[in-house]
Amino acid sequence: MSKKSIVITVIILGVAALILVGFQLMGGNQATAAEGIQTAVVERGTLRVGVDATGSVAPETRLELSFKSAGRVAEIMVEEGDQVEAGEVLARLETAELEQALIQAQANLAISEAQLAQTEDGPSAEDLASARAALESALANYEEIKAGPSQEDITVAKAEMEKARIALEKAQADYDKISWQAGIGATLEAKALQQASVDYERARAQYELTVAHPTDSELKQAAAQVAQARATLAALEEKPTPEELAIARAQVTQARAALTQARLNLEEATLTAPFAGTVADVNIEVGQMVNSGTPVIILTDPASYHVDLYIDETEIGQVRVGQPVVITLDAFPDEEIEGEVTAIKSIGTVSGGIVTYEVRVEIAPTELPIRSDMTASATVVVEEKENVLLIPNRAIRHEGNEEYVEVLDGTGVRRVAIAIGASNDTVTEVTAGLEEGDVVVTNVVRGAEFRGAMGMFRGRGK
Repeated sequence: MSKKSIVITVIILGVAALILVGFQLMGGNQATAAEGIQTAVVERGTLRVGVDATGSVAPETRLELSFKSAGRVAEIMVEEGDQVEAGEVLARLETAELEQALIQAQANLAISEAQLAQTEDGPSAEDLASARAALESALANYEEIKAGPSQEDITVAKAEMEKARIALEKAQADYDKISWQAGIGATLEAKALQQASVDYERARAQYELTVAHPTDSELKQAAAQVAQARATLAALEEKPTPEELAIARAQVTQARAALTQARLNLEEATLTAPFAGTVADVNIEVGQMVNSGTPVIILTDPASYHVDLYIDETEIGQVRVGQPVVITLDAFPDEEIEGEVTAIKSIGTVSGGIVTYEVRVEIAPTELPIRSDMTASATVVVEEKENVLLIPNRAIRHEGNEEYVEVLDGTGVRRVAIAIGASNDTVTEVTAGLEEGDVVVTNVVRGAEFRGAMGMFRGRGK
């Protein structure tokens, strides 16, 4: 082989080597980017847009059982986790207090019946005499007020006002003697002047009130007392009225109802299961005092569960009954459970200035050992698009009202304007500007550098 042929061969091999190195640097996968430059491939897929929320698992049937009467726990027949049948006895109260309440109800009935009999008999002679005396007293009071204050009352009130005025003048003189001193407001003379001013205003007001009697208000009040006394006497003389008889009879009826309730409370000192289920919790101990209506045993029907979610008011408008839901339980973080929105409360709950709405999600059948009150994270799927171009959110750049990406290809990095559609927390739909398989830059660490066959890209620290 000639020297010229050898040189040509070497040149060809060198060019081939350079081309090979170039293709290794500029290939279509993430490994072609220089260290620190991260990329992603534009792919087609399903975009799921949802509203995220948290909540807790609740059984379809959950009942907090309580005694309808207060008392001390005498006996507990079940433990947490027990399976019980409908009508099975769960706990009992001591009955001493309930028996005493029954006796009291019987006594109240007897009193009401006696009051009814007294009402039917009408007023006694003593009641009539007392009413007549009250009328006479009211008339005398009216005449006294009408006559106005005596000269003696006016003289006394005027003397008290004059006395207070003299004391005020003295206090003012004492204060004036030292008024030039610093901190005068904290001296005894300042306090004495303040008190003397208050005493004088009080005495003056009392004097003016005395000489102003009787006022129209006082005369009207005294006249009203007379009218009331007359009305009371007339009512007694007409007793019993049909209304009073009706009230007395109603009180007897009420007392009889209370007696019936006391008997029922005694019977209900025994707590029974209203349906077959599982004892989820026992909140009492033997000897403990419990109040009426306080939950003591929680009974659940574990046949089915649902999740109660709490969704912010800014997102509740996107949620509709029938939408699918993807649920993850903290107890099983790697498992997804399907669900469906079945109810949305129309009234929100305000907490810390934030309004949320309760959304009920029925859980599809699952083999997971779900328990009541488990914490759930859920995504209500409000929109789902299939076979759309998707890119990571972190690949999107913004300039004014324009969105663009940086595409990595055989010529280096170029800027491409895009149009976007729906998005979720991780990916965004691209409706124009990219094709499947394009490689976009998602992140560039400051200082990273990429050299292509026709240019250089230096990292700007995204």
